[in-house]
Amino acid sequence: MYVENIIKVINYPNLRIEKLKGKEVVKEMQKVRELMKMNMPNGYWWFSAGSALGIVREPKLFIEHDTDIDLEVFVKKPYYVEFLKMTMKDYMLVREMYCGDRVMQLAYMNNEDIIIDFYFYYDKEKDFIVNHNDGGTLRVPKKYIENMEEVRGFVVPTPVKEYLKYRYGSDWATPINNKKGWDYAGEALERK
Repeated sequence: MYVENIIKVINYPNLRIEKLKGKEVVKEMQKVRELMKMNMPNGYWWFSAGSALGIVREPKLFIEHDTDIDLEVFVKKPYYVEFLKMTMKDYMLVREMYCGDRVMQLAYMNNEDIIIDFYFYYDKEKDFIVNHNDGGTLRVPKKYIENMEEVRGFVVPTPVKEYLKYRYGSDWATPINNKKGWDYAGEALERK
């Protein structure tokens, strides 16, 4: 169950939320992918949410009206968060979110104002990994991350179309012309 009073969010003044259209998004996705491969254990991180949707559905590999690159990390060991911080040391930290003493989100920005947004999931339930955030509680079934695959060169949950249906609903393949925040979270989000 979501507990509202345990979420702490820190937004830094440098945070600028802009659409990805016109930016070198694929190049940045490739750079982040290589950084993650070098510094994080395989099987514990993946491209998620709108980025997974873009990788599967969009010819350009990303949704132009999206505002960030989404990755998720399964925090199997506490030091994975520290690995990620070291991995992203050349980026500007623009947002942090905590549930108690656990990191739930770290958002970084490159010099082109592309936000790379990491959500951290913890093993708190039998069949799900869980993230508590300012929108509610996100649950990802463990079955989607047990044998992840690369689609168009990027690691995503598997089977990816089933994951996208879980995350966005049965009409996930139909583009929507604007980002609606957490309104599209499908079965994954228990709202606060």
